[in-house]
Amino acid sequence: MKLPRTWANRIVFKSILIPYILHTVLVFGSVYFLADFFPKNRFEGFINPALDHSSFFIKQLLTWDAHWFTYIAETGYTEKTTVFFPLLIILIKTLSSFGIETGLAGFVICNVFTFLTFIAFYKLGRLYFTESETRRALMALAVFPTSFFLNSVYSESLFLFFSFLCLYTAQQSKYMTAGILGACAALTRNLGIFLCLILAYQIWLDYKIKHKLDCSMLAILFIPLALLAYILFNFIAFDDPVGFVSNQEFWGRKFSLPLTNLRHGFVIFREDLHHGFTPPYYGNNLSFILTVLSLGIMLLLSVPSKIRLPQSYLIIGWLWLLIPLFSAAMPFQPLYSLSRFTLLIFPIYFFWSRFNLPVLYYCYIGISSITLVNSVCLFVNGWWVG
Repeated sequence: MKLPRTWANRIVFKSILIPYILHTVLVFGSVYFLADFFPKNRFEGFINPALDHSSFFIKQLLTWDAHWFTYIAETGYTEKTTVFFPLLIILIKTLSSFGIETGLAGFVICNVFTFLTFIAFYKLGRLYFTESETRRALMALAVFPTSFFLNSVYSESLFLFFSFLCLYTAQQSKYMTAGILGACAALTRNLGIFLCLILAYQIWLDYKIKHKLDCSMLAILFIPLALLAYILFNFIAFDDPVGFVSNQEFWGRKFSLPLTNLRHGFVIFREDLHHGFTPPYYGNNLSFILTVLSLGIMLLLSVPSKIRLPQSYLIIGWLWLLIPLFSAAMPFQPLYSLSRFTLLIFPIYFFWSRFNLPVLYYCYIGISSITLVNSVCLFVNGWWVG
């Protein structure tokens, strides 16, 4: 029997709003009530002086890369800062043109997109999963240990929103819309370029059924064209078309094999294990645990089992997990930022939603919530988390 529209809307509203409210309470409640009880660290990253004008509460969440995004929006790119992709910067610059200071502009944009990300993830989940499974997946995202990056001025919230809607519209064969959304994702993070592979895969599946091609399928080209536009900007401005790649070494990154990075990460984790999760060792240990956990879950999802996901979800999940593993950082931080990058691996949330052992699922929710609170408190006090 079909539910009345008002009841259906109420169920959808609760499925999205409850995980979002839980996430918001954990993140902002930690900043407001608990952060002062954690040890402070002398912040050693770049500081954008303009953020001094932000309110104290907002400024606490504007740490590390948030200073770079807002500074570039104010002063423009330099050759070394082209590693920060432009869409978030363009939006900050646009909103700040109305007289809003850049810190507040970035904070508003990223937090609006955080809520929109929950909506987009719900729509994506409901294509293949039940209402309760999608709600559990949203809960898994809401309490992920580094999900607070959605609320700071980082590109994660924009990237996930555009990627989720790109995948959602592609599954419905709305290729023009999917191409535009994919292009936006490609202008937000370099990983967005791989969405064109998912569109190509979906077009191939459509062709197998319909045995004809549609002009709207050419919208797949929007994604590489978006990246080419940024390449052209790099060439015109700095005479280095792939500056966002070649300048990675300036930020401590270089090419290295994933197994090498994992092996080095394990060695450092083993050495630091007796320190536990004390602040100086927290970021490295968290990165190793979340990377190994994500790899393990993706492997479980990739073998035949009752926990089945669409092939396109698995393909993009593996790409978004493995590509950062090819980019090593300093020898003492081989899994640098992987705790943040694993936030993007959305198939792991559907794994928890379809897990048939409720006790383990609720253990994950509890442990992850505690880790999220701890991560927020350390992050706002200047410690490196991801």
